[in-house]
Amino acid sequence: MIKFPFPLNRNNILLFLALWLMLAFPLGLYTLLIGPSKWLAAAAFQHRWSEHLSENLQKGVIVLWFIVSLTLALLVTRLFLKKKGTYRPIVFGFLLALFGGSVYLFSFHPEIYIKWSGSSMVQENQKASGAFGNEIEFTIGSYPDIDKIVQLKDEGYTAIITLMSELVVPAEPKLLHEEKEHTAKVGIQLIHIPMLPWVSGNEKAMERIRQLIKTGHGKYYVHCYLGRDRVNIFRKMVTDNSTNIQLRATTTIRKIEDLPRFERGNYFKIGEKVYLTPFPTDEEFIGYIVNGNFKAVISLLDETDPADKPWTVREKKILQAYNVRYINLPYKNTTDTKTLQKIIDSISHLPSPIIIHGFRSDDPTISRIKIALGKTKL
Repeated sequence: MIKFPFPLNRNNILLFLALWLMLAFPLGLYTLLIGPSKWLAAAAFQHRWSEHLSENLQKGVIVLWFIVSLTLALLVTRLFLKKKGTYRPIVFGFLLALFGGSVYLFSFHPEIYIKWSGSSMVQENQKASGAFGNEIEFTIGSYPDIDKIVQLKDEGYTAIITLMSELVVPAEPKLLHEEKEHTAKVGIQLIHIPMLPWVSGNEKAMERIRQLIKTGHGKYYVHCYLGRDRVNIFRKMVTDNSTNIQLRATTTIRKIEDLPRFERGNYFKIGEKVYLTPFPTDEEFIGYIVNGNFKAVISLLDETDPADKPWTVREKKILQAYNVRYINLPYKNTTDTKTLQKIIDSISHLPSPIIIHGFRSDDPTISRIKIALGKTKL
């Protein structure tokens, strides 16, 4: 029989769960963004460890985090119940402050964690000519504080375009309110074109962006929260919809290589132009697929199969909206050499880079394509 380090009753269990939450959350942020998970990812890249080894090591880190946080919570609960006097409120207050501070920074100042994790904010300038010969300049970046807004005003910017949405809680409603106050105080126009940080629900925003590119005039500062996914979608739309564009700096765009794996399995890079992947999640679509990284996607799902149809309909809508070419070549049987050859032949006729995907990356058809492409000069 397992002996617990403290008596099991309702109050003690609730205390343990509260202490575990207050310990696990900040420890988890450290583990994933700053500590072991980041170190292993860097080592895997440097030493070219296999996907299998990297994946198992990352899983081991998560298990270790769970065990360490659970053990600490049990020990702290035991000490908390044994000690009397001022010890209890001091320990509880410290852990509560640690938890609250971590939640606050994660929700409202994630740039701190991003900096610690080795990433950086983005700023890029683009010039474009609209449909009526109007000259437009876009500067893409992250959320501007009051000092940045004053600087933009002094530098002659026409307006600030915010892509943040009030539906992204808890941070963006508060930041939108502050930005409206700051821009009104400084005297610079704020254009709100809300985009969601996932692939659906952005049709109205994209249409407004197209109209702005056609009819706008002057200098615009464009931002979402962190200056990553949504601004890269904006950037791609400027490239796709303007008649003349000059890129004066390089934007940091998230690439598939930044991922240890997709949610539904590993990915495989074949040469410089082909990636074999599972079906992307919404976050993977907007963060890595439709942000300008890829020109075409070949889906191996079957549009006539009732099980596959909802996925193919959704994907086709997403890729068409973001101007990424969609090709459906159903391939479910590894003995179907005719379809396999059609897939291989289509690669040379499509704009690259290209993604080829089934539903999961451990599908036998993905392995068969990987072998076939390995024998083909791309």
